[in-house]
Amino acid sequence: MSERSGNQDIWIINSMDYAEQSSSLTQLTNNGSNDHHPAWSPDGNHIAFVSDRSGVDLIYTIFPDGTGLTQITTGDVNDSHPTWSPDSSQIAFSRDDEIWVINADGTNLTQITSGSVEHYIDPVWSSDGSQVAFTKSLYVDEVAIMDKDGSNQEVITTSGKDKLPAWSWKTNKLVFVSQRNDTGFGIRIIDTNGSNDNVYIDNEETYIGLLSLYRNHHH
Repeated sequence: MSERSGNQDIWIINSMDYAEQSSSLTQLTNNGSNDHHPAWSPDGNHIAFVSDRSGVDLIYTIFPDGTGLTQITTGDVNDSHPTWSPDSSQIAFSRDDEIWVINADGTNLTQITSGSVEHYIDPVWSSDGSQVAFTKSLYVDEVAIMDKDGSNQEVITTSGKDKLPAWSWKTNKLVFVSQRNDTGFGIRIIDTNGSNDNVYIDNEETYIGLLSLYRNHHH
C-alpha cells in the first residue's frame, strides 16, 4: 500500500528491486478511495485487500495484473485484515472485533468467534489450515490460537504487549510484534504451545517489513 497517488492504493514491486532502481513498480488500484491491507493468495492468483470505495471498509480481490476486481464482503460495518487459507479457497478477516471466514468467491460467510469481550483481530492461518492465530486485544495485547472453527482458543503469550502474529509455514512457529521494553518494537518467535518465547529481532525500524514478509510468504 502506498499513498503516493494522494490516497491509499495497492502497488506491486519486485522484491529484489531495491529503491525502485529497476522500475518494476506497478499500480494495481486507482479508484480515489483508500485501498489497503493487501494479502497475496498462496497460489499467487489473487490479491485480497480492504477498500472503503463503498463507504465502509470491505474486502475485495483483484488479479495481480490489476484486472478482475471483485467485491467479496458486503454490509455496513468495517472489515479488516484479510488472510488466505493455505489452499487459497477461503479468507479469514476481522469484523466487529470478531473473526469471520468467507469463501474466496464471496459465498458461505461464517462467524467463527462470538461474544468476545476483547477485540479479536489480525487473523492468520496455519500451514495445514487447521488453526488460526490472532491478536486478542483490550487493555493488553496477546497472541492466541484457535481451531479454524473458533474452538479450543488458547492465549500463548503473557506479556500484554504482543500482537500481529504470523505463522511460519516452514517451522510451524509463530512470529509476532512485541513491545516489552522502552526501546521500541521488536520481533519475537514462539512455539504454538507457548514455549520457547525468544527474541528474533530487536529493531523498531524493521519489524513492520519483517512481519509483512512472514505474513505474505510464510517462511
